[in-house]
Amino acid sequence: MKKTLFLKVCAVTALLSVAFTASAFAAEKTSEDGVYVQDGVVMCSCGTSIKAHREEVAVLGESAEAGDISCSCGGQIVESLIFESPWNFTELSRRCTHGFSNGHDYEKSRTLIYQTKCDTCCFSSHRVATETTWECRGF
Repeated sequence: MKKTLFLKVCAVTALLSVAFTASAFAAEKTSEDGVYVQDGVVMCSCGTSIKAHREEVAVLGESAEAGDISCSCGGQIVESLIFESPWNFTELSRRCTHGFSNGHDYEKSRTLIYQTKCDTCCFSSHRVATETTWECRGF
């Protein structure tokens, strides 16, 4: 079950990467979303390389709250949830933490995919996260 979920996440991530790469390298001209190639470097419509955008968001994302991150073009970086898988039970269990003598708690997990996007230029990226929780089955 966990392996199937992992494979689905990998497939979605790969499809998103292929779609972005295909649109960026299709021609040496500006695409509909503003991405273009200049001297073999994928550039954003604001004139900053996509690689520089990603590095900037990674550095700022570690220290800033969501919505407080500025893009190098002057816009705001906005993150939104675009995919949420159903909860699936993992194989982990433990004695009930509520003190019920006849029960166990079972771990559940789900996959979340977030899109990080500038509200001014064409910069966009995706982040995959896993969320876990425990469900009490004690009585």
